Amino acid sequence: AAMLRAMLVDRFKLAVHVEKREQQAFVLQLARADGRLGPGLKPTETDCVRITAERAATAEATLGGSTPPPPGPPDFSVPPPLCTLRTIDERTRNFRGDKQGHLGSLLEGEANMDVLASALRFTLGRLVVNKTALPGAYRMTMNFDGASGRGGPALNPTDVAAPSIFTAVQEELRLKL
Repeated sequence: AAMLRAMLVDRFKLAVHVEKREQQAFVLQLARADGRLGPGLKPTETDCVRITAERAATAEATLGGSTPPPPGPPDFSVPPPLCTLRTIDERTRNFRGDKQGHLGSLLEGEANMDVLASALRFTLGRLVVNKTALPGAYRMTMNFDGASGRGGPALNPTDVAAPSIFTAVQEELRLKL
């Protein structure tokens, strides 16, 4: 990272500074005092710390000499790789996935709560801080109205049966934002 910064400064005369700014954020926490999890959140025995480290080491070794070929189109009909989450919007879900787009967007996969917070950040467009204190990895499945996080309109307002992302997180995962 330091070498990259030095190269950018040297070649492109890049000048940057770091500053702290306040910003709005969501806190992800347990929704129930008894700690019971929702039907869309199941603990697993998968060691995501080890798997993620192995993937990083493999990628670093692979990228050392050459550029990998571009991946083909994703197959949404099969589960995502271990220790990853993916969000499939309702149009893609209907066209290339499980043909269940009428249920809204789908968040699915297996990961820890920090990865879930990152995935929710992408959907909500705002920082999400994990305050669940839940250890380990979880299998997650959640249907939600993909436009609800950013306040956008539904793709087909008369046909949307999916709950807002806030409702889905609470009802399907028993967490809250």
